[in-house]
Parts: sequence; structure tokens; C-alpha cells
Amino acid sequence: ATTVTVVDTIAPTAVCTDITIMVDGGGSATVLPEDIDDGSSDVCDGTDLILALEGADSLIFDCEQFGANTVTLTATDGSGNVGSCQATVFVMPSDTVVVNLPEISGPAGTTISVPITVENFYLVDGIQFGGRVVYDTVAEIVDVVPYGALNSPSSTFSTNVTSTTFNVSWYDVMDPKSLADGDTIAFVQVHLVGVSGDETPIEFVDDAGGSF
Repeated sequence: ATTVTVVDTIAPTAVCTDITIMVDGGGSATVLPEDIDDGSSDVCDGTDLILALEGADSLIFDCEQFGANTVTLTATDGSGNVGSCQATVFVMPSDTVVVNLPEISGPAGTTISVPITVENFYLVDGIQFGGRVVYDTVAEIVDVVPYGALNSPSSTFSTNVTSTTFNVSWYDVMDPKSLADGDTIAFVQVHLVGVSGDETPIEFVDDAGGSF
């Protein structure tokens, strides 16, 4: 009798697709090999392919990786042959820009500038938000002025301000902006009233009455 041994030496065909993901509220997102795979196959063991991303069962992306990231998908068949392909994982922040204003205090009789900071500000070409001061008997809003990236020549920055409320509209469709979490986009100028020499605390809430 003659024994014929068939040896598989042909690598699988790995097929990739590019994807776009958003980080969750905790600032991370998980990608599985199946998210990248676009029909990888093998001539002998197509149903037994082991898929991996960068040699792992999954990859975790966070805010440090916003933008385009190249990953390698490998497909290994039952004989140990390996095929690979590359894909782009485009990582986006969560779809809601977060606007923050701190609780702050200053000497009565002075005007102070309260920074407005942002989170999840990635390739943004427009934003609208507003708020009001909680204790209007001790603080009067004077103005809101843009700062940094939002103060560029191509930007349009407009405000509607009363002594107790402010609304801001900004857009720049020609040059969308990306900022790091915690970057300042504007300052609320507030005049503090009260007994001269006393520290006056102020607090802001958003349009819906929620905390910034």
C-alpha cells in the first residue's frame, strides 16, 4: 500500500475592512478581530481559521489614540499557516462635547474671568451652549470672550449675554478644531458684588439647570 500525505503549505487569505469607533463614557473602546475581518478564507481549513489583532484576542483604544490607527489582522489555519492584512481603525470621541465651568470665588467688587473648558472636542466645526449664574445677587455676567483655537480668524464666535445668563454659538466649517480634554475655549467675565474685601463664591448651571 502507498501512503500519501497531503501537507497544507498555503497561507490563508486575510481580508480586512476599515472601521470607525467611538470611545465610551469611560474613554475606551474595544475592537475584536471579527470587527476587522471582511471574509478571510483558506483553501483547506476555511472554517477553522483563528483570527487575531496584533497577536491578541482584542485591542483596546482610548483617548490617546483619536484619529487613524493601523492594525494588523492575522488569520491562522489548522496547519499553522498565517495570512495577514492591515486595516485602519479611526477612533472618535463620544458624540457629545462636554462643556465645563468650575465653581470659583473672588474678592467682592472685582471682575474675574472664569475658564470654560471642554472634553471630547475632536474635529468639531460648531458648538452651541449656554448657562446661568446660580446666585445672581452676588455675581453679574459681563461678557463671554473666545480663547485659543476658538479665537482663530476663520471662526465665527457670537454671544447673547444678560447679567445672569449667557449663550454661546461658535462655528468654523473651513477649519474644524480638535482640542485636548481640559483645554480652555473661552472665558466668562463675571463681576462680583457684595461686601468689599469678602470672598464671593459663584457657581454656574447649564441651560437645563444641570451642573457643568
